[in-house]
Amino acid sequence: MRHDGWLEIMSRASVPQVAEIAPALRSPAAMAALASDAETGLPGPSSMLWPCEDAPRARFGVRVRTAPADPRRHAVRLAAASMERGAEPVILSYVGRSGFEQAGFRVERIHGGTEAECGVQELEVSRFWGLSIIIDFDDISALD
Repeated sequence: MRHDGWLEIMSRASVPQVAEIAPALRSPAAMAALASDAETGLPGPSSMLWPCEDAPRARFGVRVRTAPADPRRHAVRLAAASMERGAEPVILSYVGRSGFEQAGFRVERIHGGTEAECGVQELEVSRFWGLSIIIDFDDISALD
């Protein structure tokens, strides 16, 4: 992600509550229709939600087993660290909603029924994104 993308994430965190993505934008078909139909009067989806960069980036995983009550402070820290180090976080969410989705981070849901299934899913996601390391969110949040 480029610097302006991280700055957009940081700017979203300054509002009292992260805005929910409009229901009309949730399906790929609806997104394509909105993006191509200028007569709707609705804004098209943000390019920062699904960036299409071809440049290889260093990526690291952040394992979220418990959603933070307010992810904004953590989103700003992750964005700042990412800008500084040129590494992109991928959130591995073991919960239904981690809170980082609306901030614009890449979130992969780990939803296996057993610990072994979750481990296999996490390994597959790690290989797919080429994660150099996976850290627990609880370890990051303990630094506050």
